[in-house]
Amino acid sequence: MKKAFRAIVMAVFGVVSVGFLITSSASAGPFTNTTYLKFSSPVALPGAVLRPGQYVFEIADPTTGRHVVKVQDRQRSHTALLMLTRKVMRARPTDASIVTLGEAPAGAPRPITTWYPAGDVIGFEFIY
Repeated sequence: MKKAFRAIVMAVFGVVSVGFLITSSASAGPFTNTTYLKFSSPVALPGAVLRPGQYVFEIADPTTGRHVVKVQDRQRSHTALLMLTRKVMRARPTDASIVTLGEAPAGAPRPITTWYPAGDVIGFEFIY
């Protein structure tokens, strides 16, 4: 019972803390779901750690199934992640892009578990 309660509290905390981590977002493309996210503290993706700063999240190639997500720095000079993801659904779209964070050991960056582009009910779950 305590474990389930703790998991729920941590999940809620993760979603709420995203509001503090993400200071700006915008959707620029209906097919690529281009989203600009700014993080104020380090976050993790499978095989990568994103330092504080602004990043571009988008579908790598919307013509081939829309499952591959690409994450680059704001200038698009460095690709931090190019990965096959799992599609996940949410009840209704929101006006802002959302990322959800998982748990991490003390001192380690929290992992981004899902990315939901603005205005879309389909999100992308990162596979760790």
